[in-house]
Amino acid sequence: MTIPEFFSNLFDINFKKFLTISVVKFLYAFLIFVAALASIGFLIAGFSKGFGSGVVSLILCPILFVLYVLGARMWLELILVIFRIAENTDKMVGQNTQNADTTE
Repeated sequence: MTIPEFFSNLFDINFKKFLTISVVKFLYAFLIFVAALASIGFLIAGFSKGFGSGVVSLILCPILFVLYVLGARMWLELILVIFRIAENTDKMVGQNTQNADTTE
């Protein structure tokens, strides 16, 4: 999607095109970045409390990172499924209207 298409879809008052489908890739990359920053912060906080806490945070950081990314992926896929159902339903309605027009 080009930048002019993005802004035309962004300010489309009739909601003819779904913007979420094209934005979800960037949102997923952003959420992975946030998970990485949170993991690094958790790791630093763990080692600042002491060596034992640092080792525990060193073990937990990758696990929490993967769980956060997995959760984000699942939520974004759920959102995409809902939007794709809406698109496919719209296509089916269009096909049914065309079939009804040709049979009359």
